[in-house]
Amino acid sequence: MEKMIKILGAGLAGLSAAINLKKAGEEVLVMERLPSVGMQIHANYQALRTDGYDSVKEWLASMNLEPRDYKVQYLSKMFLETPNTGVRTVSSRPVAFMLRGGKNSLEWGLYNEAKDLDVEFEFNTKQTTGDIIAVGHRWCDAAAYGEVYELPDFPDDHFFYMHDDRYSPRCWYAYMVPMGDKLVEIVNCVSQPHVPKLREYYARLLKENKFIRKHTEGKKPISAFGGYGGVTYPKTAKEGEKLLVGEAAGFQDVCRGFGIAYALQSGMLAAKSITEKKDYDALWKQRLGPELRKDFARRFVAALAGDRAVEWYFRKIKDQGSIDYSQTEPSDAVYNTVGEAAFRAELLKKKMLGHW
Repeated sequence: MEKMIKILGAGLAGLSAAINLKKAGEEVLVMERLPSVGMQIHANYQALRTDGYDSVKEWLASMNLEPRDYKVQYLSKMFLETPNTGVRTVSSRPVAFMLRGGKNSLEWGLYNEAKDLDVEFEFNTKQTTGDIIAVGHRWCDAAAYGEVYELPDFPDDHFFYMHDDRYSPRCWYAYMVPMGDKLVEIVNCVSQPHVPKLREYYARLLKENKFIRKHTEGKKPISAFGGYGGVTYPKTAKEGEKLLVGEAAGFQDVCRGFGIAYALQSGMLAAKSITEKKDYDALWKQRLGPELRKDFARRFVAALAGDRAVEWYFRKIKDQGSIDYSQTEPSDAVYNTVGEAAFRAELLKKKMLGHW
């Protein structure tokens, strides 16, 4: 009888692994401690970078994923605010915002695909281990807190993005994203050691920021949500014979929070290591390693310079102008020299200070 591969956790990474394994002819059981998928996160929209691909569908297909019945919205107009320059209205290539959590989320879409493939699921599980560990964060390096407001005056084709050390210290960020039906989510993100004061930072943001206050003053939130994540550059993403994927391995963007890609890609790579009998650590270091190292390099510069780094990054962006992120990023040559030094410096800083 063919061995059944057991995956602990039905988040993005676990579902990606399950789908890729099943398509390769393996028998798969996904074990989830909650009653259904997408319940570990309050429904909210999160940005997804799909560099090199024209659509989310095409980007997902590159990882052998074809989820169905999930929501994504593309927004190409942004209110950009930085401390010294203020608010600018700019345009860019459409940014994909994926619905995370609950029905119609990306998790739900992947679950539908997995069910179509006859992947087996065990919900409310008491199991604590498996062949692939996809349990999400296991420690806290950064956190987000947000609220949902009914804001009819906020344009549904724009999003708001802001850097300000007074509210999101050392180059973290706050944002507003429309959710449909005149609902808007407002989220603030911080990293350690500022996480214990996150609610305080958020309250200050709503009270002091003119742009947000203009839309929310006198209104009460409909709901609130929060979450946290852990990140590292692991020496190995294995525990004995077990493969760690997504945030269970520490795969997360330490600077900008783009963790969806790492979750899905690491799940795919774990499946590949099993079906093709290849070394998992070698696979993720080749596929994910270069971008992860850039993330840590960015965090070192951001933590060192704070708002000054943000103003420099967006220095060429004018009101009513456009932004091309490929033009704002340093070249590969810079990352290969200065970036590698910054990456190593960030690892040393974490070792000395205990936080990124």
